[in-house]
Formats: sequence, structure tokens, C-alpha cells
Amino acid sequence: MKKTIATLFLFLFFLTSRAQSDFSSVKLKNMSGKTVDFSDIVNQSKDTMVVLSFWATWCVPCLTELDNINEVYDQKQAIKPFKFIGISIDDTRTSKRVKPFIAGKGWKFEVLLDTNSDLKRELNVTDVPHVVIMKNGKIVDSYPVMQCDKCALIQKFDSFGYQKAAEDNPVWFCFGCRNQR
Repeated sequence: MKKTIATLFLFLFFLTSRAQSDFSSVKLKNMSGKTVDFSDIVNQSKDTMVVLSFWATWCVPCLTELDNINEVYDQKQAIKPFKFIGISIDDTRTSKRVKPFIAGKGWKFEVLLDTNSDLKRELNVTDVPHVVIMKNGKIVDSYPVMQCDKCALIQKFDSFGYQKAAEDNPVWFCFGCRNQR
């Protein structure tokens, strides 16, 4: 019985570790309509933190989060470069609105289209807004963005070295709720 449980545990561990690093089947579209392999994004990032924010044009909390991220994006990049990608889950019918929508917002970060929700399924994202943080090709954290009373995304950034010294003293806002930190 113990051997069976140990074998099952090892099998499940192998499956989950493989699932986390094999993104070869996931294809996304950029705003120019070009197909992008998600595995290329992961492989090129190496030691750089990659933050994926799943969103949709119809999701008001998503838009609030992304507007707030856009406001502090340059400050965080100046501390330590990272890759932030907005992953739109708008379907093929509503995805035509994404490019003009982004242009109107003036967002500085990259946005990719996941019109068939392939990446959303691959990363077990159930609803939007949802953030996935990756480093070295592995998922470090994944969580839905809710009422943000603890400023979770800012804390995650800080834990990866994206914190300025107190003497620099810029005002930091939580991406989700804009609470000062």
C-alpha cells in the first residue's frame, strides 16, 4: 500500500512539474496579429520576473487594475526590469475591440490575445482579473485579484527586489485598490 501511494505521489509530482514548464502548445496573438509562442516568452525571460495579468474589455475590476499598473509601470521598471503582459481573454468576436481600447488607454506594457483561452486553461486561471507571476520558467504565484486590502501584487514585487529604499520615498500604490504603501 505504501509503495502504491509513493508511486502515485511521484507520478502526480512529475505531471505537475512537467505541466508547469511545457508551454509549447500555447499560441497567442500580439496586437499586430502575429502569432506568439508562449514558450518563447518564458524561455527568453530566464531570470527576469514575468507578470501575467488576465483581463477582458468587459471586466471593470480588470481595467482598474491595469490602469493602476500603467501608472507605476515605469517606476517599477526603473528599480529592476521585469516583463508585464496583459493577457486579454476576449473571444474572437470581442477581440477586435482590444487594440483600439489599448490605444485609447495608453498602456505601456505588452498585451497579447488569448481568444480561445488556451493559456488561461493551461495556467488554471478560472476567472478574471487574475495574476500569474513566473520566474525562471516556473510559476511562483497565481491568484485572483479581489478586494485588495493587503496590496498583494505590490508585496509580491517587493519580495522579488522591486522595492526602493525609504530615502528615495516615492509613493507606491497598490495596483488593485490604490492604497498608499
